[in-house]
Amino acid sequence: MNGANDNASGVAAALEVTRRLQQHPLRGSSHA
Repeated sequence: MNGANDNASGVAAALEVTRRLQQHPLRGSSHA
């Protein structure tokens, strides 16, 4: 179950990063 829990945490982190990029598209474009 630890592996599944870690995987869920990784997915949640990825979703949070995606939201931040969507909130600041200009910053994401300039960074890329």
